[in-house]
Amino acid sequence: MNDSSEAASFQLWVARIAAFYQTYFPEKAVAKACRDTATKFKGREMDLFNALYHKYEVAPADQTYHSATPPGWEKLFA
Repeated sequence: MNDSSEAASFQLWVARIAAFYQTYFPEKAVAKACRDTATKFKGREMDLFNALYHKYEVAPADQTYHSATPPGWEKLFA
């Protein structure tokens, strides 16, 4: 993976984390906090989302934040 694709992948994880927090804990959906969380869990993103799903009691049918592409995520980093 090249640097630009790694950066895009990282930004997508940040956007996924932000989208999750906007739904379940809006106070934490702050860009810096989401970037810090993505950095802390880099390479362990599924562990992060499994913990978040459990902590916030997300129904199995709604456990898609780890694979979904949040609408407009590209604009967050333009």
